[in-house]
Amino acid sequence: MFIAVTAVAVGVVCASTSNAAGPVVQGGDPKDPAPPTSSGFPQQTPVQKAVQELTNWTWQHPASGMASVGPGEDGKSVVVHWKGTYPSGLKALAASQPVPVMFRPAAYSGPELSDLGKSLLDSDPNLAATWATPGYSGLTIRLKPNASSTALSSLRARTTVPITSAGVEHSVSLRRTALPAQAELSFPSAVRPADRAPFYGGALVRKRGVSSACSTGAALVAGTHEYMTTAAHCGAGTWVSYDQIGTAPSAVLGAPRPEHISEAQDIQLIETDSFPRIWHGRWDTSTSRIVEGAYMPGDLAPVVASGGVAGSGVYPRSVTGQWAHWEDTITGATVGPGFIATPRNYTTLNGAIILGDSGSPTIASFAGGQHVYGFVSKGYSAGIGTVGTETPLHPGFKCGSATPCFAAWYSVYALSAINIEFDGLSFQTS
Repeated sequence: MFIAVTAVAVGVVCASTSNAAGPVVQGGDPKDPAPPTSSGFPQQTPVQKAVQELTNWTWQHPASGMASVGPGEDGKSVVVHWKGTYPSGLKALAASQPVPVMFRPAAYSGPELSDLGKSLLDSDPNLAATWATPGYSGLTIRLKPNASSTALSSLRARTTVPITSAGVEHSVSLRRTALPAQAELSFPSAVRPADRAPFYGGALVRKRGVSSACSTGAALVAGTHEYMTTAAHCGAGTWVSYDQIGTAPSAVLGAPRPEHISEAQDIQLIETDSFPRIWHGRWDTSTSRIVEGAYMPGDLAPVVASGGVAGSGVYPRSVTGQWAHWEDTITGATVGPGFIATPRNYTTLNGAIILGDSGSPTIASFAGGQHVYGFVSKGYSAGIGTVGTETPLHPGFKCGSATPCFAAWYSVYALSAINIEFDGLSFQTS
C-alpha cells in the first residue's frame, strides 16, 4: 500500500549533551579533530536539484499516476514519467526549474508496479526481487538460484504486466554473525566502532552478549524522544558500541520496543541519545558530516553507503530499480518499497559493502551536508577477492571467498520506511 510522505526534512536543534569529549554544539562536533567543513564536497547541479525537488513533490502530493523523475539522456534536462494526466502543481514546479523538464507517458505507475511486485513476491517462492522497468513499461524480476526451470514462463502467464528477467540473484542480508576477537582490535578514541552518546549514523554496533554486528542509520526525533535506526533483520537485543566491553552507559544505545521493529521495512528504532550526523570516510574515521535532510531519490541519483565495516565509498553508485521489493534472506519477509544502488564501474570494489553494514545509510554528500535516501538492507552481485588500500575495511573484515564484498545493494526508502510504519517521527537535521 502506498502511504503519503509529508515530512521531508525537519530542522531540529538537540538539547546539549555531554560525553567525554565535551558538550555538543550545533554547527560543531566534539568528536571531530577540527570543525566540519564543506570544502571538497560538490554542490548539487541544477539537474540534480530539479530532480530532487520534483521527486519530493510527487511523494508529498501522491497521485495514482506517479512514476519517476530522473535526468535526461543529454544530462542537461529532466524527464518525468507519469501515468495519466499530469498534475497542474507538478507542471508549475517543472516550469519554474532552471533546466528543461520533459513529461513522458508511463504505461504503469510506481504504486501499481510496487503493489504487483510485493504481491508476486509474497506468493511465488521462485522470486528474489522485483522493481519497476525503466520507463515504467512493466516489472523487472530476479529469480532465486533454486528457481524452477518454468518459473519465468509461469510468472508471465499469471499477469498481464510485461515481465523482464534480470537473471538469477546471489544475495545476502548483511548482518555480521562472526566477529574478530575484541582483544585483537585496537581503536582510536573516536571512530565508528567506538561511537558514544550522542550516537551518529554509520557507526558499527553489536548486540551485547552475542557475536553479531550491524550499522546505525540515522537519527530520528518524536517530541522529546530521540532514536537511532538499524536493520530489523539484525534482530532484537541490547545494542552497544562495537568496542564496548564493560557497562559504560555512554556506550549503550538500548533495546528496541516490539512496536518499533518492522520486518516489512527492515528497520528498527532504538530510543537513545542521538544526533543528526553520519560518520564519513574510512572505517576508522574521526570525521562526520551533518545531515541536511532526508529525501526520496530520483532515478540515477549518485549515492554511497556509509557502513560501519566498509566505511564510506569513494566511487558512487546510481539509484536504479525504483519501487523495488525483495525477500530478506534471514527473516523471510518481503521488504520494500525501496531502490537498488548499482555500481557505475564494476572494475573496482571501492565503495563495496560487506557483512556488518546492514542498516547503514545510503546517502549523497553535498556541500550542505548528507542527503539521506535509504537504509542498506541486502547486498547482491558479490565481488570475490582481496580489496587493497582503496577500500580500507575493518580489521578482520576482508573481502574473499568466505566473506564476499557486494558491489550493489538494496535500500529501503528512508522516508517511506518511517512514514509507513511509525507515527510522529521526523529525521533530525541541521
